[in-house]
Amino acid sequence: MKNKIFIVLLSLIILPNFLKAQVNIDSIFKSYQSFFKSSNYGKNDSVGKYYAIRGIQMYVEVYGQGEPLLLIHGNGNTIRSISPLIYEFQNKYKVIAVDCRNYGNSKDMGDSLSDEMIADDLNELMIKMNLNNIYVLGISSGANSALWLAAKYPKQVKKAAIDGANLTSSAETIGEYWNTHHKTQLDSLNAIQNKTEKEKVLLKNIKREYNNMTLEDLHKIQAPTMIISGDYDVIKPSHSVQIFENIQKAYLYIQPSSGHLIAWIYKNEFVNKIGHFFTTPFKQFSEKDKMY
Repeated sequence: MKNKIFIVLLSLIILPNFLKAQVNIDSIFKSYQSFFKSSNYGKNDSVGKYYAIRGIQMYVEVYGQGEPLLLIHGNGNTIRSISPLIYEFQNKYKVIAVDCRNYGNSKDMGDSLSDEMIADDLNELMIKMNLNNIYVLGISSGANSALWLAAKYPKQVKKAAIDGANLTSSAETIGEYWNTHHKTQLDSLNAIQNKTEKEKVLLKNIKREYNNMTLEDLHKIQAPTMIISGDYDVIKPSHSVQIFENIQKAYLYIQPSSGHLIAWIYKNEFVNKIGHFFTTPFKQFSEKDKMY
């Protein structure tokens, strides 16, 4: 009986604090709308520049000074979408923000797109910018490209923060709902005979979702890597754990009470954890260390 009373009392103490801790998503996105209206990230002529990269003109904006940090946006997004992160990191790093192939100002007239292709683009961009051994932060599908960049071009990546990556678009990795959703979108767009330019862009974006990276590819990654996911992410936490377990030098960061938009809903905590990861030497845990 005493145990039951203790549990009830503990619940009465913890529950109100837990509820207070829940974020007000509407309020957060209203603040971001104000931020987007007042900023010129993604359309800043004073810092924007085009680079000839593998058949396209890739649009790039650079902010701040210090060690270089490459930000890679997700599918359907642009520099502007990740501008709150540019704002947070530009006081400590030289932030390289790109409109990836087929997004924003980086037009692509080709008919194919993949996470690996974008990684190849970014490698060539780093060569043209005379940069190597850089920090990388990839968001969603941009995290997939960051994994490819670290796996294929290990000398380019000093450390990588990987937020919301998925090796495949199977039900085992992203769940049955999103797996079906992607297939439905793909079938619908493929069925259109005379596609508009917008529909062609959308089709390439959906095809990109069928990323196929293997565990063997992950084994090639040498850079210390932080794998990030929400506990209720569209990317199953079990899949994030699988990615974490197959990278030699990796940390795992699961954000409580979060879906896929950790970088926005929990921005301050997200930025602080990544900043600490970038600036702190990686600790390789021994069997003894695992006891503490």
